[in-house]
Amino acid sequence: MEDPLADELRNHWTDTELGRTFALLIIANEHAAQGRPDRAVAIWQQLISEGGTAGDSARVDYADYLFLANRESEARSHLEAVMTGRRIYASPWRSAAEMLERRGELDDALLWYEIAADNMTAEDVTNTYRVRELVTGRRRVKWRLGLPLDGIDLLGEQGEDEELDREAELHDLLRLPTVSNGRIDVWDRSEFDDAVRWRKYLIGGNADRYCHMVERELRDRKQRVTIATWTYGGLQDCLRNVRNRHDELPDGRRVAWPPARDQPCWCGSGFEYKKCCGGRCLPQSLCPLLRIPVGRVCGMADEEFRVEVVLSDEGHGLTFWDRFRALDLDDDARKRLGSQVTVTRDGNRMLMYTHTLEDAQEAERTAKELVADDHLDATYTITRWNPAEQDWTDPSVPVGPHDEASDEAKNAGMEVPDPRYVVLQAYKPEFLRDLGL
Repeated sequence: MEDPLADELRNHWTDTELGRTFALLIIANEHAAQGRPDRAVAIWQQLISEGGTAGDSARVDYADYLFLANRESEARSHLEAVMTGRRIYASPWRSAAEMLERRGELDDALLWYEIAADNMTAEDVTNTYRVRELVTGRRRVKWRLGLPLDGIDLLGEQGEDEELDREAELHDLLRLPTVSNGRIDVWDRSEFDDAVRWRKYLIGGNADRYCHMVERELRDRKQRVTIATWTYGGLQDCLRNVRNRHDELPDGRRVAWPPARDQPCWCGSGFEYKKCCGGRCLPQSLCPLLRIPVGRVCGMADEEFRVEVVLSDEGHGLTFWDRFRALDLDDDARKRLGSQVTVTRDGNRMLMYTHTLEDAQEAERTAKELVADDHLDATYTITRWNPAEQDWTDPSVPVGPHDEASDEAKNAGMEVPDPRYVVLQAYKPEFLRDLGL
């Protein structure tokens, strides 16, 4: 008996080696797309009458066409017929689930995937391609519905939505680290090196500012924490490895916080913790700009001088700071900055504190040389803490009489931040390049 669809096969370009059913489905969909629905429906109905997997495939394609034609009840009747046939691991089953998924009917799509995934084992998923595709579909839909993934789901491939969400979530997790369940995930300090500076748009800021933010979070929690450091390569591996969960160990280090006495800092700088993140001041972003009576709040001597450097172009603030921090101070510079110096900054504004006017002038000269080397412009101001005025004034302004009561009266109404955020730790000049403030 001649095939009733032989003419369709003879008169079409489709390669018959693809198989009769597959070729006819391609032809039917082409007819539907080009405005020949009668010929498309004739093919689908013939395949449906033949039954089996070919009939199921035709029903799914026909249902898709009927949905587009707003003939929903007819479309669903064909899907019900496919489900009744229970040919779960044949391609039409997955096609039906994927069609419902495309239509946004996620609960219905999940039902199809769940029926197929019922009683599946890891071995089934690993060894059978069609089973793995069904698990991949279930994972994709569960992710979109916000449902937790189980061990079988993690054996499937992640969908585009999950990939984008995971990447955004991991970037946010690392950009704004927060302690959760005794753990905090942070970027490894090496990721801020000059060699990978092109990643700055992903990791944000620079190493020192980032480590400050992490240290503040750690101190605020007042508990023992495990720090898990991430590298960019580890992040990419995690995103590619669809079986990873967010809380799994990255390729970086695990560090206990706070470190034991005389142990290296958690940030990976190589310095002892107390000489690195554990000993630095942790100013809030605006603290260096507040008119805080630093000598009083921070416990410094009253004789304090301040050098203020303000770059004219805010976009170059970090460039200048990196140059200053990375400066390899030679013996001559050490002699010039012979007394203790404290440095902090906020964006394009840097403040240097000294105990003598001479050291302040030397610090100003050092900053000017660096700014000139970078072909930048900046303004420089040297002031002295005037306890009588409770403010920074020109060094030539004499310090008048004052007492504790008058000082308190002058500061009435002034908000003083938590001292944890304004303590300025003094360092010998050889540590200037490692302050990271």
